[in-house]
Amino acid sequence: MKGLALLAKGIYGKMSALARQYDISRTLLYRLLGQAYVYLNILVSLENEKLSSEPAFEVEELIVLLRLEGHCSISSTSEILQFMNMSPYSAGTISERLASFGSKLPSTLQASNPHHVIYLSDEIFAISSPILVTVEPKSTAILKIELANNRTSETWGQHFETLKEHQYIANGLSSDRGNGITKGFHDAYPNADWFSDHFHEFRGLKKIGIQLEQKAYASIQHEHETLRLFNNARSEKNLQQRLNTHQIAIEECEKAIKLYEESDQIFQ
Repeated sequence: MKGLALLAKGIYGKMSALARQYDISRTLLYRLLGQAYVYLNILVSLENEKLSSEPAFEVEELIVLLRLEGHCSISSTSEILQFMNMSPYSAGTISERLASFGSKLPSTLQASNPHHVIYLSDEIFAISSPILVTVEPKSTAILKIELANNRTSETWGQHFETLKEHQYIANGLSSDRGNGITKGFHDAYPNADWFSDHFHEFRGLKKIGIQLEQKAYASIQHEHETLRLFNNARSEKNLQQRLNTHQIAIEECEKAIKLYEESDQIFQ
């Protein structure tokens, strides 16, 4: 496995393919890769009495590789560096370096020539503050990401205008139905098309299904209650009234169950 990890180094997607093939994590593959470098050093070294401690690549490069390509947590990255005798390996130092690397990256991708693309935009939140993100859906490249004070149409409009200035011109937008994002886009591109984001659309439909399920169970309980009241009736008048109420409850219950079952089949 160490040899396979070594052969896969530098080949795009090969590490992921190996991980899926042998049902192991990418983190383990990178640990095996580090071990392979050590073993190769033993085999080819002319000074067997003392192994070279010089790493195959710089610690900063490995930190970024493990974080972005290996999807390792900061604590896992720290353990891997410590295992490979690379320093500094403390979690605090790794976090600071990643923050430093991130602060030097531009928040908006710059193109040398105009590119007509479809915007795929959404809002995520960090400590209740909105982060506005726009990606190109085919390549999944992040065109712009920014921490904003709000998510109004003015803020989104400026977000899209900045992308236009950086040569990424929209043929359309795919997003949820948020007022800020949709109005901001149409302010920046009055004649461009908007497309519904299927993820958000189906999530909304799923919420409707949950509501229909709750209504169906409530109707079943109501039907049982009307039956209990009917069985406890004593006079002929009460029997007839409660029988009518129970029959209505049965009809409503059947309708509620049918609606729920039809909605549930959509998500099977």
